[in-house]
Amino acid sequence: MIALIAALITAVQIGAPSPLYEPGADCPTGYEKGVSAMFAGAVGDTLIMAGGANFPDVPVSEGGRKRFYYEIFTRNNDYSPWTYNGMLPESTAYGMSVPLPDGLLCMGGTGFNGQSRQVFKLHTDGSIDRPWPELPAAISEGAAAIADGKVYVAGGMSDGRPSATVWMLDLDTAGATWTPVAPLPSPVMQPVMASSGGRLYLWYGFNTSPIEVSGQGFCYDPSTDQWSHIAPHPTDGTFTGAVAATLPDGRIICTGGVDREIFTEALGYTGEKVREYQRRPQAAYKFQQTLWVYDPATDAWHDAGSDAFSLARAGAGIAITTKGVAVIEGEIKPGIRTPQIAIIPFDSIH
Repeated sequence: MIALIAALITAVQIGAPSPLYEPGADCPTGYEKGVSAMFAGAVGDTLIMAGGANFPDVPVSEGGRKRFYYEIFTRNNDYSPWTYNGMLPESTAYGMSVPLPDGLLCMGGTGFNGQSRQVFKLHTDGSIDRPWPELPAAISEGAAAIADGKVYVAGGMSDGRPSATVWMLDLDTAGATWTPVAPLPSPVMQPVMASSGGRLYLWYGFNTSPIEVSGQGFCYDPSTDQWSHIAPHPTDGTFTGAVAATLPDGRIICTGGVDREIFTEALGYTGEKVREYQRRPQAAYKFQQTLWVYDPATDAWHDAGSDAFSLARAGAGIAITTKGVAVIEGEIKPGIRTPQIAIIPFDSIH
């Protein structure tokens, strides 16, 4: 039986930042309605989110246009209000980010100008460092993690195609550039990845050519430059659209994402069937609501409970804060975002 953890998850109903205005605009940006696929992470006691995308005016089911955002917001872990801290170099969603001791390293993504190779470090005051080597390809919807001073970017849409390539940047080597390491067994978009004990742990998302939605898992050992199989999604599902992060004790938390069967079928829809899919009620999509914890020491999953209100999201952000795990905004059904954040205290994750 899945144990409910509603009492353990504090669903902090913090509205997104107050409506802001882009230069020269005379109407709110729509960011206050919530976004998905933003850059997100915690740097010290500061939570950062930036960019993202939504459909603020007309729903996607009615032909609405997706909007990409520039805004940068920060807040302290004491639940203080969000602070607007400037703008990204370009409107961006679907990129990858990893927290560093002094900033959030942001990579790739997609915006109004298409896919990007950009790499920059975002500081807690909103300032941006740009002297970082660009990605070798324009990448979005991949996964990123840092292990032993090396940043890895795996899979995603690379120059317009699903990719199996894994890139590595050694932060401890002056003048380092992105270099390829052992590729994944097959191309994948929207995988999740985290590091523990110097190794990478990755679980699959989906591919479009051929259509395949998977939950298989792999571990990368830098000492051998090899990927090996690990326990897959615990219910034969998928982590497409989910988020993952490493807990202070070295275990890995994964939550959210789509239903494997429903999403697989939807990838084959065309025309009116796509619109019918987008108009279904929220519950029909069965977004995953379980808090899964993976232990690298035993290669086993543990069900830490579920909460539909707080966790059933796709494309959320995730951050390990001093107060617990923050699951940030995201999509609650195709085209519809939430501005809410769920804070999961560490002592509630068993």
